[in-house]
Amino acid sequence: PVYAFLENTFDFKPEYTDAVDPKDLYGDSMAKDTPATGFRLYCEEQGIKTISFPIFTRELKRFSRETEKISQVRVGDRGARRYIGLKQISESDDDFDKLVADATKKI
Repeated sequence: PVYAFLENTFDFKPEYTDAVDPKDLYGDSMAKDTPATGFRLYCEEQGIKTISFPIFTRELKRFSRETEKISQVRVGDRGARRYIGLKQISESDDDFDKLVADATKKI
C-alpha cells in the first residue's frame, strides 16, 4: 500500500528539493479520536488496513532505493531522515490538467 499511496498522491521530480518528514507522509491521527491524514487517510479511503509507522518508514526507504524517484537525505544535528524529490499532487493541479486537455481536444 505504501507504493500505491506514493504513486497516486505525489509527483516525482529531482527539482523538488523540499525535505519531507516521514511523519508528515504517514499522517496524523495516532489517536483514534483525531481524523486521519496522509497515508493513514489513504488506507482508510481505500479500505486497506493501515500498517505501523516503523513498517511504513521501512517501505518508504525501500521505495526510495528501488525506484530512485525520491532520495533520502539527513538534516539537522541529529541527522533526521527526510525525503526529497516528491511533491503532493493537488486537486487544483488535476483540474488545471483537465482544462488543458479539454482545450487541446477542441483545437
